[in-house]
Amino acid sequence: MKLSARHILIHIAGWLFFVLITILILNDPEQGVFSLFQNTGIMLMLTASVSLMMSFFYLNRKFLIPEYFFQRKYFVYAIIVTLFVSLLLLMPFLMRLGFDSGFDKPGPQLLNHLLSTLLLFMMVFIVSTAGPVLKRWIDAENSAVELENQRLSAELSFLKSQVNPHFLFNTLNNIYALSVNSDPVASESILKLSQLLRYILQEAQSENVSINKEIEHLKQYIDLQKLRFTKKVNVNFEVTTDASGFSIAPLLLLPFVENAFKYGISAHEASKIDIMLSFKGSIFEFSVKNTLNNGSIAEIESTGIGVENVRKRLELSYPGNFDLIIKNNTIAHSVYLKITGLC
Repeated sequence: MKLSARHILIHIAGWLFFVLITILILNDPEQGVFSLFQNTGIMLMLTASVSLMMSFFYLNRKFLIPEYFFQRKYFVYAIIVTLFVSLLLLMPFLMRLGFDSGFDKPGPQLLNHLLSTLLLFMMVFIVSTAGPVLKRWIDAENSAVELENQRLSAELSFLKSQVNPHFLFNTLNNIYALSVNSDPVASESILKLSQLLRYILQEAQSENVSINKEIEHLKQYIDLQKLRFTKKVNVNFEVTTDASGFSIAPLLLLPFVENAFKYGISAHEASKIDIMLSFKGSIFEFSVKNTLNNGSIAEIESTGIGVENVRKRLELSYPGNFDLIIKNNTIAHSVYLKITGLC
């Protein structure tokens, strides 16, 4: 990896600061700072100690942590670190072989030097270890977030793929019924279906779509369904307040409207479907209420796949920001959806 000039300058400044701290810690207050530079043995020992610590810093950061510590080879890692510490602590005794290091005899001065050297090494050890460990933790967090996003995206795509065929199957059945009876509205139904499919292909794969597009999609679906019903079917679709600027997850509302037509329409009795959308600030409210035919409640409870998918999508797209209430009785079925924080 190529280092930038800024990165190099940070390292140089860091080591200069470390050398200054080393001089201040190892300096004898009674003799003054400049006394260190007058003793060749002490200067050589200081230079060797700092060089050894710098070597350990980069070796630990780039090799020992990734190859031994992260691979759980703790015993080998501990031996290598112990060797570096031992070499640093033996430095005064090794320097005595060729130079006057100022530590000819054991005493308080030597003990202070050893403790100071150990403290400096701990600083180098902590800093060199913290970098790779922190980077590994951040990478692990980012990977976990990325995997979770991929999982949620895959699950949303799967749920959408279940919605689309479900809608297509129901609509094609309607058109088939019209064509069998040679109904002239069959061609118009095919045109409207193509418009609905275009919306699914072009818009519904997005994470969010304009609420106005979703409303238009619902209107086209309702118009398509109206083509095959008599005047006994009363559909009321009401949108209150301007929805411009709002966006919503695509195909979120369609399953509720589908169910209203599937279970609430009778060929022999008067049927009514009320659909309402409203916006109050950032609060979106949607409700569907329809009459029920005999046996419709049991069918809804046993075939509510589309509604269950919507509930899962709501949990993924708006966790903690929605309320979904579904009620059934002997004569009516109602759905109420509230989403907060839409923008």
